[in-house]
Amino acid sequence: MLRSLLLTFALLPSIVLAQLQSDTTTLWLENQDGLRVVNAYFGGGLLRTKDGKSWRQEGLFVGGDKVHTIERNSTDKNPYSFSPTGLLRINESVIFMVGVRGTFDYVGIIARSVDNGQNWTGKELPENNSWLTPKDLFFITESIGIAFFGDVHESPQYAITFDQGTHWEFNKTDKNRVTHRHQSIRLDLRIDRQKDLIRDLSGRYSLDGGKSWIDIGTAKSK
Repeated sequence: MLRSLLLTFALLPSIVLAQLQSDTTTLWLENQDGLRVVNAYFGGGLLRTKDGKSWRQEGLFVGGDKVHTIERNSTDKNPYSFSPTGLLRINESVIFMVGVRGTFDYVGIIARSVDNGQNWTGKELPENNSWLTPKDLFFITESIGIAFFGDVHESPQYAITFDQGTHWEFNKTDKNRVTHRHQSIRLDLRIDRQKDLIRDLSGRYSLDGGKSWIDIGTAKSK
């Protein structure tokens, strides 16, 4: 199954990844360690295994820019529960987890770990009803990532990062295209939608101000 991802050009400008998408539900880390996302409505959430056989559920809570598991003490006041929907691993240590805050406003969350899922930080999207489905986060290099949220039929909004998810910018696009400039980076992307969901991303990007372009191809989701 193809997944989608993006990372920081300033750190690794020469690395080009196959387009990856956050549709992973089980992620094997090393040896028998693994993470699994199961629909929270059916008693799931984030599960973890150390032996590849038995899975332990971990409750997730987000407060400020931190995401805590139920086994860790939170110093934040009134942390909200966090229901993950998809996982995305972009290198040996960095993992993303997308989902929604467990409140009636359905605020989307992008969680990031730089230590293989031991600790997480979270970025709340700046809109209500912005929950992220399993396939809404894409990375096309190890630096450049884009997450779509909101009503895709009404100028869908997107969060974009150029530094492996450390910082995010928020923008709107027209119905089927994203064009974006950031320093020497140029993006010219096309969105393929299925009903109310964005399923595929195609197009090209440039790291030298548009002098040369790299085709990201099309990520086919199943």
